[in-house]
Amino acid sequence: MVICCAAANCSNRQGKAHRGAVSFHRFPLKDSKRLIQWLKAVQRDNWTPTKYSFLCSEHFTKDSFSKRLEDQHRLLKPTAVPTIFQLAEKKHDNLDYVRSRRKTASQVPLQDGEDPREGGCEVVQRTSSSGQDFMVMQGMKEMEEATLQAEIGSMSEEEENLHSQLDSPRRRTLETPQLNPVMEPLSWMLGTWLSDPPGDSTFPTMKPFQYLEEVHISHVGQPMLNFSFNAFHPDTRKPMHRECGFIRLKPDTNKVAFISAQNTGLVEVEEGEVNGQELSIASHSIARISFAKKPHVEQITRKFRLNSDGKLEQTVSMATTTQPMTQHLHITYKKVTP
Repeated sequence: MVICCAAANCSNRQGKAHRGAVSFHRFPLKDSKRLIQWLKAVQRDNWTPTKYSFLCSEHFTKDSFSKRLEDQHRLLKPTAVPTIFQLAEKKHDNLDYVRSRRKTASQVPLQDGEDPREGGCEVVQRTSSSGQDFMVMQGMKEMEEATLQAEIGSMSEEEENLHSQLDSPRRRTLETPQLNPVMEPLSWMLGTWLSDPPGDSTFPTMKPFQYLEEVHISHVGQPMLNFSFNAFHPDTRKPMHRECGFIRLKPDTNKVAFISAQNTGLVEVEEGEVNGQELSIASHSIARISFAKKPHVEQITRKFRLNSDGKLEQTVSMATTTQPMTQHLHITYKKVTP
């Protein structure tokens, strides 16, 4: 993976040219107060850092660093905040770079019929912001790393040249597109949403429990929305349910299709209608892995709505081969990014 600086107008990237002179440092995703300071300093509109987002050492003062005694390796102090962003004259050009990098975590499929909010998924890490957990997707191994050096490999000169040649078209491709007009009736769903308060899960064959969840609904200019749901245990932070997919809207109608793949081993299509700021859908077809555990889920219904407080609510009901349609989940989210 090529490590690039996320600051606008900064073209620094990890490689032979910068070995030893420039280091790269992750955004403090676990420290919400300092993360806000970093984001204000970077001043990038409509951008959310991930575990693959870095700032290079040129944006920090010398006193922002310390050295390990055993090997004199330079480390960023846990209180450091970037303050230096007058670097345009040092770069190859003045075009803004979009440095968002995402990586799909390894999935651990669950057996159908097990707790639908349990199982392997992309781990969600949290920090506290005004009493509310602020969550960002992050692998458990990466969360526990003390430094970045172990995973920063060097690029060959050929790779660096190829990277430079591809930079300009990549920047154009990754610019935020306009929402496709077809999807305007569902624009109220866009953004990153975090559970507030924790969601509630009940079902006759399960012990009631609560869970936290991060929802990301976005678009790339196509006539569809992209979504991901990531749930985890409110106390242990154990990763639980994950699902992702697409939401489509039939042009010139209010008919909606919700296509979902879940780490429980289910793949489903739900269809329904959007009316104002409320979306009601029900399963149209369900497929499952061949070794799914019984009882099988036979039907699912969902309702999304934007309430008067500007929060997104989701209610999920399901029927299995042994239980009739029963409400299973209810959760409320607050928006944290547009």
